[in-house]
Amino acid sequence: MRISYLKHLSCPASRPKRMGRCGGKLAVQPGEIPSRLADDDDELLEGNVVCEGCGAWHPVLGGVLVLVPKPRLYLGGRFASLMVFAGVHADLSNDARRWLAGQHFDLYEVPKKQDTVDSNAVLHFERVADLMAELPLPESFRAFLEEWDGKTPFDLLAEMGRAHRAAPESGIHRENDRLAVDAGCGAGGLVYRLAPHYETVFGVDLSFSSVLLARSILLHQPRKFDRHYVRTERDAFTPRNLDHAPHPNVEVIVADCTNLPFDDKSADAVASANIVDIVHPHTPLREAARVIRTGGHLLFTDPFKIAAGMFSTTSRGPLEDAKRYLASMDLHPVEEHDFVPWIWHRFKRQVQIYFNYCGAFRKEHKEEGE
Repeated sequence: MRISYLKHLSCPASRPKRMGRCGGKLAVQPGEIPSRLADDDDELLEGNVVCEGCGAWHPVLGGVLVLVPKPRLYLGGRFASLMVFAGVHADLSNDARRWLAGQHFDLYEVPKKQDTVDSNAVLHFERVADLMAELPLPESFRAFLEEWDGKTPFDLLAEMGRAHRAAPESGIHRENDRLAVDAGCGAGGLVYRLAPHYETVFGVDLSFSSVLLARSILLHQPRKFDRHYVRTERDAFTPRNLDHAPHPNVEVIVADCTNLPFDDKSADAVASANIVDIVHPHTPLREAARVIRTGGHLLFTDPFKIAAGMFSTTSRGPLEDAKRYLASMDLHPVEEHDFVPWIWHRFKRQVQIYFNYCGAFRKEHKEEGE
């Protein structure tokens, strides 16, 4: 976690008696985890981040800030799978390992969760046409891959975010494109595409393993991730290089897309990609609306692979319900594309295709005082 980026974040803890989120400022302080910095003194590999308002404590392990309201319960629920992945990729110091052992997170009586990374997550940094270039594909399918190369929902969201900036005549007096947040970032494929268009980009995900992988790819911290393996058969893999320069304007943290650690109206764009079919759809959309500035944008894509009635009990489809809900929060579409192919490579004889809705929604209502 880069210490200088804490200025963009705020405490997600709840206030007593349902008074809302704390929102206090965060700072690195001495505490139970011995502090360890990288060669760059701005990169905190291990240590303690504390809210200056409510005193809430948040650990940093392997460079990953765990910014959830109850971090001990979070670590207790994911301890076994987290330690397997972190043991390989996080370069934990002996001090950090002793601290983890002394906490007995494995004995916490909380629901256990598998904190894993999709084996194909890194493929968001690859071209499907390249992965299948040497296969004897039908020419019509090869042409389909080439036609949609560089036009994934990730690419489309990043381009819409670039294109729909607050024009001078809009009456919105602020610096554009300062902060973007990808809520539910996974391994960072969309963060990678947003980075050229914004001053600062945060990736947020509830999976420690995904955040650790994203930081290794995008920031080369705590170590550079530059080689991955693509499944070709059931038990056969082909190595491929992944050589990206580090992105100095990116940070990735563990946090919840239903409780984003950002102040109200602090972001110029919030992206949500394939999230509302995983958690209850209203909550992440409501959080995005809270964080987006007037004139800012929600960059939204989903295949709506969700159960009937998850949005409402009416006969409307989930997309229509999502758009009505966004309109109730003054988020209105400025560009939409539907049935955008999202091609996922599984192995050399299988691809999976979703047809996503992609939309850019501008926050139209001008709040008092803005």
